[in-house]
Amino acid sequence: MNFPVWDLGIAPGLLIAIVATLHVFVSHFAIGTGLFLVLTERKAYRDDDKDLLAFLKRHSLIFILFSVVFGAITGVGIWFVIGLINPSATSSLIHAFVFGWAIEWVFFIVEIIAGLIYYYSWERLERRTHLIIGWIYFVSAWLSLVVINGIVTFMLTPGGWLENQNFWSGFFNPTYFPSLVSRTFLSLALAGIYALLTASFQEKREFRLKITRYAGKWVIINLLLFGLSLLWYWKVFPDRIIEAAQGAIPITQSMVGWVYIFFLALILVTLTVSILLPRLNRAPVAILVMLLSLGLFGATEWVRESLRKPYGIYNYIYINGIFPDQIPEINRNGVLLWANWVSEEAKSVRSPDTTGYEIFRTECMNCHSLSGYMNVGRYIEGWDQQYLYETLGRLDVLRGRMPPFAGTDEERYHVVSYLTGFTGEPRDYDTGKEVYDDRCGNCHTIGRYRDIIPVTSDFSQSELKEEIIPMLHEMNEDMPPFTAGEEAAEKLAKYLSELSDTEGQDE
Repeated sequence: MNFPVWDLGIAPGLLIAIVATLHVFVSHFAIGTGLFLVLTERKAYRDDDKDLLAFLKRHSLIFILFSVVFGAITGVGIWFVIGLINPSATSSLIHAFVFGWAIEWVFFIVEIIAGLIYYYSWERLERRTHLIIGWIYFVSAWLSLVVINGIVTFMLTPGGWLENQNFWSGFFNPTYFPSLVSRTFLSLALAGIYALLTASFQEKREFRLKITRYAGKWVIINLLLFGLSLLWYWKVFPDRIIEAAQGAIPITQSMVGWVYIFFLALILVTLTVSILLPRLNRAPVAILVMLLSLGLFGATEWVRESLRKPYGIYNYIYINGIFPDQIPEINRNGVLLWANWVSEEAKSVRSPDTTGYEIFRTECMNCHSLSGYMNVGRYIEGWDQQYLYETLGRLDVLRGRMPPFAGTDEERYHVVSYLTGFTGEPRDYDTGKEVYDDRCGNCHTIGRYRDIIPVTSDFSQSELKEEIIPMLHEMNEDMPPFTAGEEAAEKLAKYLSELSDTEGQDE
């Protein structure tokens, strides 16, 4: 069964990214802070530290309000958004892990009840009983992560589930344990960052310095362990996913760089304001640390999500809700027949404005919009119809994170006619690099994944222009024909020749 597409007017993936990142960020705070509270409370009892106990009580109030209220609202928001944007993938996850979702719901309910009791029972319960309630909160919150982690990692590395459809094969998939360890350490680091923030509002200078140092050590230790666990996580990815991260999906490589930047910045800033110069831990600085942690968290989540493209569940269902084994039938009968929710007008009139739009909406609008972020016009600006048609037939090869086009040749022409309205005037290229970026850079890189230099280094500039560039599609059917004109071909040949000369000099 297929579902209608929710036309937001913006790229739907951006909405999912915002809602999911904020929810999961807060949920990780909730897990780590549970352990921080009980261990620090026990320390306060041992040291008979009344100031620390008073701090923890205020700390737990803000924590409970933020994690329970905001976490619950955004949790509902995730289900609402993914159910509308990716209903087929969501349905697959529910059916594959219905038992897991039920167990996670039980842990979540226990977590909420224990958290509320923990806050409202300060000074009302014996110390030992109060600590037990805190432990119940932390364990139930962490067990919720244990369950959700299996489902989240399954989406990227479903493992043996693809063959046997067995719950446990999908749950304990290849990336399950490294992901669980890394998320646990990140949760603990975030708990310390939250403590730095609440400590920054303390009026007593000596106590503020004391709790700042304590929280800072907590952050640094767990961040370093988080970094080490990421290396383990990276090692267990399948080779194809590693290749994608190294060049097939450019945005992934960029976001990996941001993971490094945010990680190092967070380490250095936290070390400075909590250990070396704790007097600097005031609200603006603590908020900066919190924002850096959000940046690190968002970047790591973005990398994981982008590595999964073009699939909603890796090797099982595409992000647009089409299953790979449905493609041959759709190519024979047409995507309009498959998409039974498409209007009869679009099926019968067969015009670019109706048919072309409906096909675009069915296959592309889960990721792309018509304006703004991820708008399709920015990718096809200046393209001629033939190049657009040929590229559309090779999406899964040329664009590593896009599903293949599914439909008949007639339907592909309708989409091309529709998208031509967004291409604008034919593009004039000022440099060979511009030609390369527009016509070759979708698939090739320079010096990395699908390195173009070894392919072109054996040819002269004239050979490239006269023999190679005009025959691209005959040399390799995965490459579309070069349709940008003779002048652009000459500039491209000159650029590629210069690249090869530079590479030879470097050697």
